[in-house]
Amino acid sequence: MKRNISNIRIIITLGIALLASSTILAQDDVKPGITKAQHLSDLEALKIKRDSTHAALKQMELPALVEQMNKDSRTREHFNSSAYREVVNNRKSESQALFEIIKEQQKVAYIPLMALRKINKEAYEETDVQLRLNALADAFRETIVYNRWGIPHLYWQAPAKSMIELGGDAEKTLKSFLSDESPCAIMGYEEELEMEAYKYRRCDYALAMIMEIRDQNVKEIPKDPAGRDKMIEEILAEEE
Repeated sequence: MKRNISNIRIIITLGIALLASSTILAQDDVKPGITKAQHLSDLEALKIKRDSTHAALKQMELPALVEQMNKDSRTREHFNSSAYREVVNNRKSESQALFEIIKEQQKVAYIPLMALRKINKEAYEETDVQLRLNALADAFRETIVYNRWGIPHLYWQAPAKSMIELGGDAEKTLKSFLSDESPCAIMGYEEELEMEAYKYRRCDYALAMIMEIRDQNVKEIPKDPAGRDKMIEEILAEEE
């Protein structure tokens, strides 16, 4: 089982690396058959497309930006969402309107919540706890690449901090992930080294957030998965 998990982790990591290498070309690493002039032209086209996207976002009304953030929540990290960046950088004056939009929705994705948390923490904390918990749990369940959450023994990103802030309300939800041994992948050379050293699984992220909620030192989380399994067994035994 452990060998299979390791193999899956390697496959995911290789897939991410191939995706990154196929979309980001170095200046001196032009594909065969493509001239540097064509390469520069392609880069310029990408810049024009990016600038056009930013211009379009600036013209969007807030409800349309929320809709875009909901879509982005399914495919990317909050900090890689252009709609998120537009809101946190240029729409702080609309934080109350963002709060009202979120409050009226029966279900919301995590990126609009992270945007509200960033520009108006007090308003964010007034949103329905179950709404926040559901959004964060959905994001956690759907995560394949864990940059949006951080690395347990080093740092947390906003979604993980938000989950931890929910305290006891989040613990029951996090416990439901303690049997999920899906391997975790992450992008970034140093991050990949840490992930390979600890061999984190989804259950380990859930364990680490529970540790934070219980004021335990997560920096001392066992490096060996077997040590973490023992801690998980102890938590699950509390339910018996």
